[in-house]
Amino acid sequence: MEIHGITAPFQGCSHYGSDCSGRLEREHISYEPPEIVRLCTFHNQVVSRIRRILALRLKEQHLRGSLQNSNRALCYKLMLQYRFSREFLEKMNEICDQFASRLGLRPSRPDWYERLKNRPLQSPEQYECAASRLS
Repeated sequence: MEIHGITAPFQGCSHYGSDCSGRLEREHISYEPPEIVRLCTFHNQVVSRIRRILALRLKEQHLRGSLQNSNRALCYKLMLQYRFSREFLEKMNEICDQFASRLGLRPSRPDWYERLKNRPLQSPEQYECAASRLS
């Protein structure tokens, strides 16, 4: 995809398609053995929401709430099967917050990684501005 003669920054996304947006980011699918993929900001946020709901489900079943490598890979494979609307992230946040409240988990302050994940996506106009500054 080209935006005014420049290649869209998310074209290298491993789930490249019409719902891509944002810059490319590296995402660890597993740590042992290390497996890293490149995802656009939007798909990286989608994968993190899928992981969050899975971790909450594990807590609901009185299991450890962290995700093993196999679960992280499963979330990534699940994301690859679908395309997502822009509203997905907000809806998933609401669902996760309701779920956490039902479990009696109080909202935790987002760490730096969560703040990074929750930052607003850039619009194509912002890419155009950035590209014009480079030329």
